[in-house]
Amino acid sequence: MKKNGSKRNGRTLRRGNGTGSLWRKPGGNVWYMLFAERDPATGKAKRVYKSTGTADRAEAQRILDETATKYGYGANYSHAEHLAKLREAAGDVEARIEQQRAALQREAEERAAAERKAAEERAAQERDRNALTFAEAWIIYADSKKRPDSGDRTLAGYEQQYNTFAAWVKARYPKVTRLRDFSPDMAEAFIDHLDSTRSRSTRNKYLVFLRTFWRVLRWHPDAQLAVDPWEGIRTVAATVDQVNHKDLTLDQLAAVAAVLNSTAPVPGYKIVNVFRYGDTDIRDELRALFAVGIFTGARLGDCATMKWADIDAVARTWNYEPRKTSRKYHRRVTCAIHPTLEAVLAALPTFTSRKGYALPTLAEIYLNREPSMVTQRVQAIFRAAGIDTTAPGENGTRTRIIVGFHSLRHFFNAWLNNHGVNHAVADYLTCHEQGKVSATYYHENRDAIRRAILALPTLPMLTGAQAAVDAPQAAAELAATTYQAEATDAPRGNLEALRNLLAKMSDTELREAADMIQAERDRRNA
Repeated sequence: MKKNGSKRNGRTLRRGNGTGSLWRKPGGNVWYMLFAERDPATGKAKRVYKSTGTADRAEAQRILDETATKYGYGANYSHAEHLAKLREAAGDVEARIEQQRAALQREAEERAAAERKAAEERAAQERDRNALTFAEAWIIYADSKKRPDSGDRTLAGYEQQYNTFAAWVKARYPKVTRLRDFSPDMAEAFIDHLDSTRSRSTRNKYLVFLRTFWRVLRWHPDAQLAVDPWEGIRTVAATVDQVNHKDLTLDQLAAVAAVLNSTAPVPGYKIVNVFRYGDTDIRDELRALFAVGIFTGARLGDCATMKWADIDAVARTWNYEPRKTSRKYHRRVTCAIHPTLEAVLAALPTFTSRKGYALPTLAEIYLNREPSMVTQRVQAIFRAAGIDTTAPGENGTRTRIIVGFHSLRHFFNAWLNNHGVNHAVADYLTCHEQGKVSATYYHENRDAIRRAILALPTLPMLTGAQAAVDAPQAAAELAATTYQAEATDAPRGNLEALRNLLAKMSDTELREAADMIQAERDRRNA
């Protein structure tokens, strides 16, 4: 093989002087650079191959020239100088590698930052999608186990207040659709709206409910409530005429009794005749409803759902669990039955059987239809008696109810307080201290409770008589005479008590009672 210009397998091996030459592997396309170096220690030459990375002959020549110039091939460099040159070149390579490493590090950091930002944006979008809307918030509140254990009617009232509030937010701040976006400034604006459109008591009711609403929902993760917008907003003192219903007088109660005793129909709101429910005449039940309210001070729901099983005819007491406080206290109240109330109850059609509800039709309406249907009848009777039941509201608001069934409770409480009845007894009978009294309160204060009930006036007109006795002393004397007669006339009192007791017995109990009576008769005749 020739040293220069020879051919091997069709490929040219070109050897130059110290400036290097190009060489291509048999069957290959890429050109390599060939340089010769001499080792000064041995004097021997060695070959150095470097790839140009290209198959183009001209480009390969250019790379060869640049490399030869850069590394000093072809010059009279010593081996040490050549190594220094190589070290310098290696340093440049390391610098470039470090630059590239730094660039890659920056790119990685920028990419990580971008990914974090994207993740935060996705999380924020997810929170936005999950954040409770005003429509969703009520459903969460109603289903929450953290909310107060409100009755169905109370919860329905809260829902109505919330819907009014949500409608105001939608009209005033249409872009605020999420509960979390409701701010303290907006809360103050809503309270200002209530101050100018509602009474003080209504304004306070809204505020108390919304505070509770926010406190319950703050624990829900999707509510995302960072602050309580109602914090710092105080309730305001209500005016006297807002807090108190108008007091009823004996003359007004006599007028109510006259309406209840008349045969004339009384129309009501969307009711042709308040004394009829379908084909049923409920005048006697309405008369008894008023009598129970007057002589026990119980609320409408308790009076309308009175059960014969809760009435002890022997002890002349009514033992019941107030519906309003039953969820919280689970305590029962025992109220003595006033003689007038006893006479009214005795006139009821259900008195003969004394089973189920004492006022079955009113109980059906109140429990299974709509309580307001009972309230409407009560209000119509007051109006028919010539009693104004409403008064204009504050700030141009709708009229306020100043006389209603609750006025009977006020009458009961006021009469007891004005006639020397112990406040603790009055509070017990009206359930104002329900959470503080013990289950044995009645037994420990039986005489005081009976004296309190007997302090109430007798209202014979509820039973069809014409006059009312308004003097407590006269009422007490009448009642005392009744009870004294029963005490002195023991056989009549005992027989009446036994008759009432037998009426409640089952057939099996009646047979056992008959056997006991026969055994007692045999004992006495022995």
